[in-house]
Amino acid sequence: MTNSELLIVDRPTSGVAVLTLNRPDKLNALSECLHRAIHDTLGELADDDSIGAVVLTGAGDRAFSAGYDVRELEPFNEAETLLSNLKREPYWTRIFDYPKPIVAALNGITFGGGAMLALCADIRVGCDETVFRVTAVPYAGVMATWNLPPLVGIGRAKEWLMTARPVEAQEGLATGLLNHVVPRAEVVDKAIEIAAQIAGHPPRAVSELKQLIHANAGRSLADGAEAENSVMHHALAPKSTSELFAGFLASRGQG
Repeated sequence: MTNSELLIVDRPTSGVAVLTLNRPDKLNALSECLHRAIHDTLGELADDDSIGAVVLTGAGDRAFSAGYDVRELEPFNEAETLLSNLKREPYWTRIFDYPKPIVAALNGITFGGGAMLALCADIRVGCDETVFRVTAVPYAGVMATWNLPPLVGIGRAKEWLMTARPVEAQEGLATGLLNHVVPRAEVVDKAIEIAAQIAGHPPRAVSELKQLIHANAGRSLADGAEAENSVMHHALAPKSTSELFAGFLASRGQG
């Protein structure tokens, strides 16, 4: 697939761009090409004065994103795994610090890298089928230590990250992970409605407001992201991806 096929870009109403992860047969897993397409498209939209807010969602009726594409990563050795991680890491802070607000429309499974993508958005709209799970620790990794605690609290974040258990929609709503829960058929429309409200305000004020909120929440989250990356590269020196995901792949066969 080309980047334009992997990531569909629509402009459903004034001031709003909708980016749809378009790998429904793979539960919108984040291949390196898809991840790069998100990064590049957001870069283009950042310079587009006609867009005031962005909606992120997933194609199909099963998943926002099931996370990194394990099948793509499985052949990687230690050096290739490290290189892949280094390529992707700037994407998270790029999305988190994006100058325009991002609303995530979580239309189903939101696991691993998909959970990180949702956490880096500013606002999250879910449905009853939304299931959130940060899956790093079972694979001897760490993830979301810097952006989940400010949302749901340190104690709850520790539980979710250390157990890697799934969090369903109503728990997500009650704990502040999700801003809204609506029927699945209305998830994208609700996200567009919120994005359009935001886009109707002066863009400079919205951008400055977002930056101030981030700067005042722990000063600074970027330092937390750097610390997390350091742990991944040193304290948790990367193994080959095939070794890390061996159990996952075996449980699903090699077809």
